[in-house]
Amino acid sequence: MTVYENADGIAVARELIPARIRKALYAGASLLGYGLAAAAVGLTTAGVAVPEAVTVSLAVLGALTGPLGQLAASNTPTPAVAPDPAEGLADEALQ
Repeated sequence: MTVYENADGIAVARELIPARIRKALYAGASLLGYGLAAAAVGLTTAGVAVPEAVTVSLAVLGALTGPLGQLAASNTPTPAVAPDPAEGLADEALQ
């Protein structure tokens, strides 16, 4: 776990879940989602009743998608902000 100090000097955990575990979580959620969706669509198209386990799993996966997306977004570096031309720094930054 990486720890850093925020602007107030308070120690904050930067990485609660290591990158390799997050990568596995994202991949697993994606593969599970693709598989469940394909099963549900295929069974529905064939006119067969979709098993309750597939329906419930799709609902649970849908509920977990938001937190997984938030986890991914919070661990994605933000690009540097371009200088504001109104401040006269744009020409200096390009040199």
